[in-house]
Amino acid sequence: MTQNLNTAKPYARAIFALAKEQQELPVWSGILLSLGNIVQNTKILSLASDPRCSKDQLLQLIEKVLGQKIPGTILTLIKLLLTKRKLAILPAIAAVLIDLDQQENKSITINITTAQPLSELQKKHFKKALEKTVQMQILPEYQINSAIIGGIVLRQNDYVIDASIYGALQRLESKLMGSSIT
Repeated sequence: MTQNLNTAKPYARAIFALAKEQQELPVWSGILLSLGNIVQNTKILSLASDPRCSKDQLLQLIEKVLGQKIPGTILTLIKLLLTKRKLAILPAIAAVLIDLDQQENKSITINITTAQPLSELQKKHFKKALEKTVQMQILPEYQINSAIIGGIVLRQNDYVIDASIYGALQRLESKLMGSSIT
């Protein structure tokens, strides 16, 4: 995925600049996110490498799955990615585009995983504390995972802070297995 992100960054930066200039960033972000999900979760990639499937057929299929006509500039991007055989980076382009938008707006999405649901008051206090720490607006995405036993896991892209009981037990096990008992 890291290689896809590195390859996607120049495309995403160019799209970001153009979409911002045309004041179409929310529209383009939404379409690219949908297209990224389509590419990631369907057999589009295997069809893209099939010589029997033309670009036009593939584009028609993508539009049919998307459920709407693809705007001209995004269509040009998809054609370029098909020509360069890089359609697989479309989800990464969408992810980088969203990150660029959040950086511009001084906000970040953080995935917050707890073993038990947080009350609205806990969510409010936790969000406020995170915003004070990172000095950005936090867009929290909450998840419940009883496997972490207790505590919390924070994720922002590839950055993870694991303050869960399960994570602590895993680290303890790793230390014990790494040291020899004599």
